[in-house]
Amino acid sequence: MQGSRKREQFSIQALQLCDAFLVFIAFWGADKLRPLIRPLFGLEDGGEIGLSESSWLLFIVVPFTPLVLEVFGFYRNMMRKTVTQSLAQMFRCLLLIGVSVAVMVVFFKMAPSSRLGLSTALAMAAVFLLIRDALVRSALKKAALQKGNRERVVLAGDGGDIAE
Repeated sequence: MQGSRKREQFSIQALQLCDAFLVFIAFWGADKLRPLIRPLFGLEDGGEIGLSESSWLLFIVVPFTPLVLEVFGFYRNMMRKTVTQSLAQMFRCLLLIGVSVAVMVVFFKMAPSSRLGLSTALAMAAVFLLIRDALVRSALKKAALQKGNRERVVLAGDGGDIAE
């Protein structure tokens, strides 16, 4: 039992590291896509700050996103969780991290990052995390259905009770 608990904790930590990496990739991708997205909204290149100038945001969002997701139960009951539940947990995380970033921008008088880049990064991170969540859920369900992972069950009653 103890070994199973340690293995589960290791799996959660591996998922958190993967999620932190996916959040970073989302911010990097949003920074690279910003020049392509700006003309779609009719915006000119205003010389906005890029990823290098808003690295303080990465130091907050990347490591704390998986931790906040864990607080909201994102890594629990992965096989039985629906996409709607995952989205609700991710939205709560977005609210908490977003308010924290807004407070830091105001309190420490930091330069606000590009709203377009930030919103693109958040959308990309949500998609990446949902895809990762669906892949892990699928792998867990597949592993649970394999013959070696079945448990013995004792059924009591007559044939009619068992058929129900």
